[in-house]
Amino acid sequence: MKRKGRIPEKEHGEKKSLPDRLVEVDLLKACAILAVILIHTLYTPILLLIGAPFHIWHAVPLFILIAGYTSAYAYIRRGSKTLDTCYDPRLIYRRIKRILEPFAVMWIFQVLAIIILSGWIFTYSSLVQNFLFGGNGPGSYYIPVIIQHVLIIPLIFLFAIRYPRGMLIITFVLDLLLELFLYLSGISSGVYAVLYVRYLFAGALGVYLAVSGPRFTRWMGVGGIIGFVYLTLTAYLGLFSNILRSNIEGGISHAPAYFWTIVLAVTGFILFPKKVTTGSVKILEIIGKSSWHIFLVQMTFFYFSWQWIQIQLLLPLQQLMPRSIDFLVIPVGALLTITLCCSVGCIWYASGEYLQKILSKTPMNPE
Repeated sequence: MKRKGRIPEKEHGEKKSLPDRLVEVDLLKACAILAVILIHTLYTPILLLIGAPFHIWHAVPLFILIAGYTSAYAYIRRGSKTLDTCYDPRLIYRRIKRILEPFAVMWIFQVLAIIILSGWIFTYSSLVQNFLFGGNGPGSYYIPVIIQHVLIIPLIFLFAIRYPRGMLIITFVLDLLLELFLYLSGISSGVYAVLYVRYLFAGALGVYLAVSGPRFTRWMGVGGIIGFVYLTLTAYLGLFSNILRSNIEGGISHAPAYFWTIVLAVTGFILFPKKVTTGSVKILEIIGKSSWHIFLVQMTFFYFSWQWIQIQLLLPLQQLMPRSIDFLVIPVGALLTITLCCSVGCIWYASGEYLQKILSKTPMNPE
């Protein structure tokens, strides 16, 4: 007998009113974007020392999982249960527009900066390729990946509302098989990096949480143990190092690791406050809402500025300190990158929201 998803409904089939935004989702996104910045700030030995394979390195898989959750949550709010409603062109257009508009602004800035600073001359084909592959800077692969997510996730949702656990099993197996196919085909690392394949199961887990509810279950406990063991073997013992290709260290961006990602996500759903009650929660909520803009800012910051800051600021600071305490330069650098990227990203996001409100209130001139 099929197991249907638990889409919240009132009596007589009327949809239950669901809030537009969830505070805990914004807080999870805030944690994910802060982790992204730390990944690009700290060196691998330090990340391994602080146990990053079990938290910080899950930043991008957590973003994909949250994107799967929010997409499915939006479909549930709309009452979308058919192919036509899930692939409503207006809905797909709005989602892609929210991704590409800020990216296009940042990409144009990057291209102009490269031309001015280095004198590099782009050809038409190189410009198109650069745009399609996400521009420049660490994490640029995520832009084409999240576009693919928008186009693929409706199919996963429609499967999940009918067979939620069956959907998980099939997406997990399919993820592994596609990964194996890409490995055997000898596809280039550049193309491999921008494919959604390796994040398929992470997106499916997010959809599952939206359909069935973000709570711990027995299979999650077993999966969490499997994920923990897998991460230990790949990140610390180097198992499968010859076949695991990822721009994140070890085997983080692969299906077995996402059993641990969902443990992190559900923990956040349970422990994070459901309302903004303190100033610190409000700050994290703002960072979460601005996470896409912050992501684009950190790409550009690390591409153009991070090496200069390390040489001109952090290295002299380290030389001024006694050797016994020069390790303090590491948290100083992390605090600096987090402050700069989050401040610029939040201001950019708030400015866009303010401008959109002004434009929406401006009356159209009659012809």
